Amino acid sequence: LTNAEYNASVQALLGTSATPADDFPPDARQHGFTVNEAQRVDPVLARALDGSAQALAQEARPEFPRLAPCADTASGGEACAASFIESFATRAYRRPLTDEDRTSLLTLYRAGAEGATYEDGIELLIRGILQSPGFLYLTEIGDGSPGPIVSLTPSEIAASLSYIITGGPPDDALIQAAADGLLDTPEGREAEARRLFATEAGRARTVRVVREWLGIDRIT
Repeated sequence: LTNAEYNASVQALLGTSATPADDFPPDARQHGFTVNEAQRVDPVLARALDGSAQALAQEARPEFPRLAPCADTASGGEACAASFIESFATRAYRRPLTDEDRTSLLTLYRAGAEGATYEDGIELLIRGILQSPGFLYLTEIGDGSPGPIVSLTPSEIAASLSYIITGGPPDDALIQAAADGLLDTPEGREAEARRLFATEAGRARTVRVVREWLGIDRIT
């Protein structure tokens, strides 16, 4: 993710107004554009991501009754944590979770909650998810079908469309369109693309691309 995409992603995920990536190192650029294949998580950016994840997770604690409600914290809250992982990590990773995802994230929750509280476990979960490759990278792994052509999954198509056009994660309508198979056809993808271009985020993204193309986005 570029710095602008990171800000949009954490805002959509946590409901925060913070823009932590404003303090990150500048994006790597190719031909003036921030969206490119040169983006890397180097040690300097890794430290900035860690600091951002800690700050965002701490800021989110008062919102845990909304983000991760649980009426049974006395028993350790693992059922609540598993439910939170399913909803929160699925949105963060922009794809369905695998069994490996669920197992590793529940292990992370246990590490945070052991000898502490349910809230401590959830805070560590958020920190971990915000620094995971599933959140920081857009995948184009495909559906695993054999042959020389890789077919992207509906979730990958939705994420690709959304980040290209709006610079942020898929909204509920795009997620539903992917689930309903509407992105499997050119006509369905075009309809969603036109809808996204008409949003406020789509218009802002278009302006950003044009400013980077003209080389004026870094002029104060």
